Amino acid sequence: MQKQPAVEIKQVTKVIRGRKIIDNINFSIYPGEVFGFLGPNGAGKTTTIRMIVGLMGITDGEILIKGNSIKTSHGAAMKHIGAIVENPEMYKYLSGYLNLVHFARMSDNVDKKRIDEVIELVGLKNRIQDKVKTYSLGMRQRLGIAQALLHSPDVLILDEPTNGLDPAGIREMRHYIRNLAEKEGLAVIVSSHLLSEMELMCDRIGVLQHGKMLGVQQVHELSSEQTQMVSFQVEPAEQAAIILRDMGSKKPQMKDDKVLIELTRDEIPVAAAKLTKEAINIYGIQAETKTLEDTFLELTGGKEIV
Repeated sequence: MQKQPAVEIKQVTKVIRGRKIIDNINFSIYPGEVFGFLGPNGAGKTTTIRMIVGLMGITDGEILIKGNSIKTSHGAAMKHIGAIVENPEMYKYLSGYLNLVHFARMSDNVDKKRIDEVIELVGLKNRIQDKVKTYSLGMRQRLGIAQALLHSPDVLILDEPTNGLDPAGIREMRHYIRNLAEKEGLAVIVSSHLLSEMELMCDRIGVLQHGKMLGVQQVHELSSEQTQMVSFQVEPAEQAAIILRDMGSKKPQMKDDKVLIELTRDEIPVAAAKLTKEAINIYGIQAETKTLEDTFLELTGGKEIV
């Protein structure tokens, strides 16, 4: 049975001073998944996030959080959201535990048991009584996530959660985010410019440009297309190109001693067998797949992804 969306963005438009910042975007985010939000500078990512968390009004359309409208049931919708933006601000002269106690007072029904649960969940049990000023950036990020989780939200929004972290800290943060989605069933929205990390962290990725959603796809669909360019290093190359001309969707291309042709994965061994049967010497076969970065740069017309 299909899960009900935790977040539904329905034909949302935002106009500021006569300029359409967000143009009729539609997508849904489901419990237990990590959704990546990408786009060039000025694409509208931050504006969309602000509308989701209720910090900015919607010109047209609807945003539902667990079925609650941001417009008409703002308080009920916000109860389901936890969020941190870049580096969370903490009281550095207090311990991590006292920081959580202070924030717990701002929410209903957050008791000591819940505080202990989130401390365990983000892996800060051994340092939670230390003052925040002694924490590394990664530990402060984890404490910020613990703060956002205190009221047991269904949706967690993290804007640049790995910003400023070293490689070990980035991997650690990725682990906690995946753990939250898989074990807690949270719908997690992550905004980041690190494409390699998004590929490892996210289940789906949405790309915004000029306020329009270019597409929402599974990560593996973005990084491995149905067909790919395959390079055959052969001799004689001209004859090999003739043999392969009836394969693939496009005419083979010649490049030095190589024949380049677009094939599916299953067609590669078939092509190699045909060449071998015709006594063509094969010295190498290489699939020239596009990287995730290449795919995004194509989608956005070569603009920088941030």
